[in-house]
Amino acid sequence: MSSSTRAKYNLTEDPQAVPQFLLDAYVWRFHVEFLELNWEGMTATETEKAKNHVILKVDLIHEVEGIKGVRLDMRIGDTCSSTESDDGKTRYKLGKLIVHPVDYEKSSARSVRTCSIETGRNFKFGEIIIALTASRIQDFHFVDIGDSIQALHLLKAEELVGSRIIESFPDSPAIGNDIYRVLGLRFTPEGSVECPIDKGYFSTYQRQETGDMPYAR
Repeated sequence: MSSSTRAKYNLTEDPQAVPQFLLDAYVWRFHVEFLELNWEGMTATETEKAKNHVILKVDLIHEVEGIKGVRLDMRIGDTCSSTESDDGKTRYKLGKLIVHPVDYEKSSARSVRTCSIETGRNFKFGEIIIALTASRIQDFHFVDIGDSIQALHLLKAEELVGSRIIESFPDSPAIGNDIYRVLGLRFTPEGSVECPIDKGYFSTYQRQETGDMPYAR
């Protein structure tokens, strides 16, 4: 079964959707991936402000039922409805957190930059799911991209991952070794530029901020 046809699990609809055999699988490596931009239909202003969609991906120590890795992808939901901010200046779109098992390791085909970050102790994939869903981080509304930095912050607090980049593909141009700073960049085939993260909002989870998080001010 290919990755494209394999079952995906919507944690926003059902936080307990992931099957036990996958929850019990041990994580080998942890990646943050910046996917290629789709410029189609964008105005010049929109193109200038466009940001890469960011996903989290893990590689498993042992393949289970043809699965070698898992992507965690906060994407815009199926509904076209949106919510207006209190000041009426911003419209938010409801997101959904998707767990997508895949049959490959390392970088995804659509990634223009994959950063592998340090991990702590040996841990199961299920510990990632518990850390995220216990805080209800899956209930998220977009401005334009998902807030992967908050997911990483929760996993760092649980000592599952750190913020130090241990490997990057491609490795040029150089981007430093702190994943928080790198999340404030936009990647294209030509290179990278500063591109701060706009804040969506969480229905329940309270956003945590530190000085090294590259949010738009």
